[in-house]
Amino acid sequence: MRPGEPVGSEGLRKSRWEATMLTRHNRRYTVLEELDEVIARQMSYYNYERRHSRLAYRSPWSCLRSEGFIFQALVETGGRSGSA
Repeated sequence: MRPGEPVGSEGLRKSRWEATMLTRHNRRYTVLEELDEVIARQMSYYNYERRHSRLAYRSPWSCLRSEGFIFQALVETGGRSGSA
């Protein structure tokens, strides 16, 4: 996006999201493991908990389950391995 360029709804939504993420996470990570942990938490939230308007305000995980793409056993474990 260039200065003075009209912003469509998609561009505005993206720029708001970027601003929110930069404000919330604008910090330096001293070790790669810390950054990996933050990214893993964000991905888990986004895929398993966050509701998406395109999915009728359901999480991707619950949408896939209700559409029959995921077996009930996976739903109960959250798709994560049972081994520690």
